[in-house]
Amino acid sequence: MRTVFIAPTVTDAAIVKNLLAQHGIHCRIVERIVSRYAAGNTEVWILDDRREAEAKRLIREVFNNTAPDKEWRCGQCSESNPGTFFSCWSCSTDKR
Repeated sequence: MRTVFIAPTVTDAAIVKNLLAQHGIHCRIVERIVSRYAAGNTEVWILDDRREAEAKRLIREVFNNTAPDKEWRCGQCSESNPGTFFSCWSCSTDKR
């Protein structure tokens, strides 16, 4: 297992975990607590170290907004989706 993202919030960690899961990268959220008086880090770990580069690239694309902005049409329901969406907003079908 390898850490691919240290999140400022649990919400950011959940977003990354869901993004990676959409691409078939199995991962888990691990919270590091410094003490009962101070918050620690929330990390996203991938289970397959061989997919580290791919995971980090996907994370960079989302947080740096470098994903293609070209709209795409869903193959299932024909709805138009922004290029930054990895699944259809209407029916949740994955972008192909």
